[in-house]
Amino acid sequence: MAKQTINIGTSANKGDGDPLRTAFDKINDNFDELYSATTLDLDSIGSNMIPTTNGNFSLGSASKQWSDLYVKDFIYIGGTRLETDAAGNIVVSGGSLQIKDVQGDIFADDSTKVFDSATQTFTGKFEGELVGTVAADDSTVLIDGVAGTINAGALTGALPAIDGSALTGISASSVAFSNITSKPTTLAGYGIADAYTKTEVDNAITSSVLPSGSAQSIDVVAQDSTVLVDSVNGTLNATTLTGALPAIDGSALTGVTTAFSNITSTPTTLAGYGITDAATLNNMAPTGAVDFTGATSIDFNTATINNLEFADISTTPTTLSGYGITDAYTQTQVDTAITNATSSIVIPSGSSQSIDVVAADSTLLVDSSNGTLNSSALTKPIDLDDNEEVRFGTDNDMRIYHSGTTGNIDNNTGTLIISGPTVRIQDGALANTAISAADGIATLLFENSAKLATSTDGVAITGKITGLTDPTDAQDAATKAYVDANSGGGGSGLQSRSTATGNTNSLADAAEADLDITGFKSYALLTITTDRAARVRLYVSAATRTADASRAEGVDPTSDAGLIAEVITTGSETVTISPGAYGFNLESTPTTTIPCRVTNKSGGTATVQVTLNILQLEA
Repeated sequence: MAKQTINIGTSANKGDGDPLRTAFDKINDNFDELYSATTLDLDSIGSNMIPTTNGNFSLGSASKQWSDLYVKDFIYIGGTRLETDAAGNIVVSGGSLQIKDVQGDIFADDSTKVFDSATQTFTGKFEGELVGTVAADDSTVLIDGVAGTINAGALTGALPAIDGSALTGISASSVAFSNITSKPTTLAGYGIADAYTKTEVDNAITSSVLPSGSAQSIDVVAQDSTVLVDSVNGTLNATTLTGALPAIDGSALTGVTTAFSNITSTPTTLAGYGITDAATLNNMAPTGAVDFTGATSIDFNTATINNLEFADISTTPTTLSGYGITDAYTQTQVDTAITNATSSIVIPSGSSQSIDVVAADSTLLVDSSNGTLNSSALTKPIDLDDNEEVRFGTDNDMRIYHSGTTGNIDNNTGTLIISGPTVRIQDGALANTAISAADGIATLLFENSAKLATSTDGVAITGKITGLTDPTDAQDAATKAYVDANSGGGGSGLQSRSTATGNTNSLADAAEADLDITGFKSYALLTITTDRAARVRLYVSAATRTADASRAEGVDPTSDAGLIAEVITTGSETVTISPGAYGFNLESTPTTTIPCRVTNKSGGTATVQVTLNILQLEA
């Protein structure tokens, strides 16, 4: 975790730093990480010791050195690893060990003298690099350290793989051809002069002409390997022939087969084919089924034809006169007869005929095109018997009918609305019992005398409130006084709680905006609901909202801040205001506006909806 720093604000007591809880939470997190970390104990180090930068720090110094350095596995010095083998020898991996300016003798582990400083000679096996001349026991120089050469005459055994490109005077009595590398791949590469190359052979074949009478047997093959001339079987591949054959004499050909359609210049008459056992089209006496496809003119005047289907006859007429029918009317004749008819016309049941009905004076009664009746031509009044209904709506949603004893308006779907500038309900004697007038005024009457009337101030009651135990004028007055005193005066009655809702514009996460919600001049605040995580503040005026806008979350407001309520939600949530808060508008001219300040805390860009559950306390 990175170090957490407390925001102390821009100045003392300004309120724009971290709240106390947030500050101490950061302190606790810093201490928790400090106490949970492994501390450096020089007697017991429990983690790696790694410098912050490469090659800038030392372990000890020239004047203050460590006495012993114990390492279990290996040490890296400049990228070269020093380690010990199973026998305890120091092994240099990735480099060589150079011993310079040795003074004195060198002894092996078994105390054998390896180097005699007096005679300056090595004894025994030597591993690693050796600078100087190597000589055999008989003083034969094997390696000349000055000239940098090896005495080849002293070599024995098999040589390893070496580069002998610069060697001269070498003879090999038994070298396998497969052991030779970098072998050439052409005749010229081997110096062969008595053979043709592939290119020379191909060119010779391409440009060569076989001499007349040659007995050479050669297949001719196309580039795609298709055999054109088979020299073994002495055949040509006919399937590969293209173009037109020249005029050849095929009179001696046998076994030739072809489709009749492939034959050209075929005759067109029986005589042309030499056929004598068939009748011509102009000299026939057929029986049974005869196919006349292709015939252009046939005379049936003297022929008898049986089982001829009407559907098989082509170019049939399309009119009555075309068939010679005289006992039927044409469509034009029927339409004219209907148009000129002066008596009633009866259309058979089930007929799909579309007919307009027109009165004698040409008034359209039934419009068959639009499917309508001319209501202005109906005889008034329209009489319906008992229980005969007038129905409205696709599914008979509303019905009007009389049952014989009661008149009924039966609305089964939605709300029945009766509207007008003035709507009256009357009794059988035509006396008004209820009137709905303009501006929302409603009146209940008894024998045309108003008893209960509504207005902008409340309800006006004329007469006594009956139903009391001992109705007297004094009791009526007391009841009226009680109702007036407990309903805000004027008999308006107690108010019901309601909701007021407002929506901000789209806000980025942690962004704030002013929001005005239409409510009441004064009200009791019961709950605040948001549709997502948000901070909501309610004020008495727009000025107090502006003055308190910069107050940080978690900081208490001043006593005169004009703040009615402040809530913070974590999602779609309802916060109960308990006990209920008293809210009011304190503008110079009080309005029903409830000034709000909303902060989006949803974690993303979104609008915020705020809903207040309130109770009106002032008209």
